[in-house]
Amino acid sequence: MTAIVCIEDRGGILFLKRRVSRDREVYRDIAENYDKVYMTSYSLPLFGEVEIDAVVRQAPIAEGECGDVCFVESGEIADNLHKISRLIIYRWNRTYPFDVSIGFDPEASGFRLVSTDELVGYSHEKITKDIYKKI
Repeated sequence: MTAIVCIEDRGGILFLKRRVSRDREVYRDIAENYDKVYMTSYSLPLFGEVEIDAVVRQAPIAEGECGDVCFVESGEIADNLHKISRLIIYRWNRTYPFDVSIGFDPEASGFRLVSTDELVGYSHEKITKDIYKKI
């Protein structure tokens, strides 16, 4: 399974049940690389401007199977590391307040960084895309 998550510099995902940030270039990048992505109904509107087969699940990773690509905006990712073989992290390269975080350090949790790329965002001048594979 591939898990995709967007975080701020300290690992934050949500603050007061709202995402800490967003950028439409991230969702374009995801759509260019994956045809089908599982996500919650909360995430679905983010992909409205791109062509992608978005499948809504209440808990994409917990309900997912081997081979699925899941976009995650919750703490669910840390509870399901055993199911994830590939992890894609988009970093906003800023700090924002948060109360829900990714909840783990990828390298300390058995993932190895295999590539890093930078995107020029719409609202963020630089977004870092890190791809990890489970060791």
